[in-house]
Amino acid sequence: MENFLPPRNLLTKTDAGDPLFYHYIPLIGYVFKKRLINTLSLLSDNYENLLEIGFGSGLLLPELARRSRNLYGVDVHEMIPAVRKMLDSLKIKAELKKVSTLELPFADDFFDAAVSVSSFEHLQPAELDKAFLELKRTLKKGGIAVISFPVRNIITDLFFQTLGWNSKEWNPRVMHPSSHSDIIAAARKQLRVEKTLIFPKFLPINLSLYCSILCYNDKNY
Repeated sequence: MENFLPPRNLLTKTDAGDPLFYHYIPLIGYVFKKRLINTLSLLSDNYENLLEIGFGSGLLLPELARRSRNLYGVDVHEMIPAVRKMLDSLKIKAELKKVSTLELPFADDFFDAAVSVSSFEHLQPAELDKAFLELKRTLKKGGIAVISFPVRNIITDLFFQTLGWNSKEWNPRVMHPSSHSDIIAAARKQLRVEKTLIFPKFLPINLSLYCSILCYNDKNY
C-alpha cells in the first residue's frame, strides 16, 4: 500500500493551496497518506464503473484505475490537462470532466462505486443535500460511496494554519465551510452509512483528524 502514489515529478498542483507534495515528505506525509490508505481500505478491487469526485491532482487515479474497468473523474479546477498528461505517461485511461459535484453528467444507476477525498467539505452546507442526491442517483442499487473528509475541531484548525491557511481568505473555516458533522448528516439522508474509519483510530471522532465513511445505496433507504 505504500507504493500506490504516482511519481512526484509527474504531478502538478491544482492551485496554491493544494497540499499535493506534503504526501511525499517524511512525518507529515504519513498523515496525508493515512487518509488515502483509510479510503482505499473501504474499496474492493473489481468495479465495472468507478467515479472519483474531486480528483484534484490525480493522486488516487492510478490506484483507482487498477481497481476498475472504467474510471471516471469530475473536478472543477483548471489543471485537468496536466492530470491527463500524468495519466497518459502512465498509460492509464480515465474519462475526466470539468463539472460540479452538484450536476453529475452521468446516467442514473451507472456507477458501482464512487469515492471522494477532501472534496465535500468545500461545499456549502446548503449544497450537501443536492450533492448526495446526485451521488445516489448515479449509483447502482447496492453501489457504494466512500467519502473522506477532515474533522473540524481546534486541532485541525491549528494543523491547517501551520500549513499556511492563516489569512482571511485561506482560513480553515472559509476553505472548509462544511464540517464532518454536516457531511455525515447529509450522507445519512440518502445513503446507509455502514462503516466509519477515523484517524487516529483511538480518539473519539470529534477529537480526531480525519474521517472516512462507507455508504451503501439502498434505493429505498
